[in-house]
Amino acid sequence: MNPFNCSEETSEENCVICGYQAKSKRFGYPACMSCTVFFRRSVIKNADYSCLRHRDCQVFKELRAACKYCRFQKCIRFGMKQSFVVTRDLTGPRNSSLFSLNVAQSLVKTMVVMQQDNWKEHRDNQVEKMRRATVSDVNQMFKWSFNNAIEWAAQFEPFVRLSNKEQKCVISEYGFMFFIIDQGFRNAEKSREGIWMLQNGTFFDYFDYSEHQNIDNSKEKR
Repeated sequence: MNPFNCSEETSEENCVICGYQAKSKRFGYPACMSCTVFFRRSVIKNADYSCLRHRDCQVFKELRAACKYCRFQKCIRFGMKQSFVVTRDLTGPRNSSLFSLNVAQSLVKTMVVMQQDNWKEHRDNQVEKMRRATVSDVNQMFKWSFNNAIEWAAQFEPFVRLSNKEQKCVISEYGFMFFIIDQGFRNAEKSREGIWMLQNGTFFDYFDYSEHQNIDNSKEKR
């Protein structure tokens, strides 16, 4: 079994760890791609996480990467099986070039699935009618972007091997780029002249754009 292989089975169940849409039951219970990958890497590394609070952090979709200790403990508590994780040591020696190719292809597939999940999250949280962005909208977009950045970076072994302090430094340097890139893609695809759209369909403008149709001007910036 390829440990990076993504299940093609679709499911209407939710992830028992963070509540997002489950992708497989590879480790015994329904879990999303992000929590599945997190659990596998934690077991393979024999990770020894620590909690900065009281070991009772809430684990949910928007902030599932905030506390690794509480996230992993929830995986164990809900019955995900460490014995189901297949490592290279257990499966025997492999041809190094073939193994590298398989990992690269599987990693790309994992990234594609993660990107699809991200866009689904954006789509599911779209405002019904275009309106100007509020402070709350901007804060939510930052949460999305930095959470996506953490999950994306966690797919790469060099990042995983860094200390928590070093990981925070890396995320602080490039995490904001997820905020810009996601919005840049959306604006290139759907934006109108004179406005800058956020991922949830709200926007900033530099002139009064309310005369255009389908724009709700009832909520002002706060």
